[in-house]
Amino acid sequence: MTQEELLPLIYKKDDKAFTILYDMYSKSLLGVISTLLKNQEEAEDVLQEVFIKIWKNIESYDESKGRLFTWMINIARN
Repeated sequence: MTQEELLPLIYKKDDKAFTILYDMYSKSLLGVISTLLKNQEEAEDVLQEVFIKIWKNIESYDESKGRLFTWMINIARN
């Protein structure tokens, strides 16, 4: 599934979309978070919090400003 196909489902808060989103991006985001925290257990906890924040705030994502993954990385870094 492409980002373009996934986004409408995410906006509708489709449960399958969350699973797909997690499967597509969790490893990459965990890598970014792990680099910042250096503690795997804390990184996994933060990853969980990041995905909750992404899910709750998806309406604030603006496709015209960049890729979804870039937006997600910014959430993870903050």
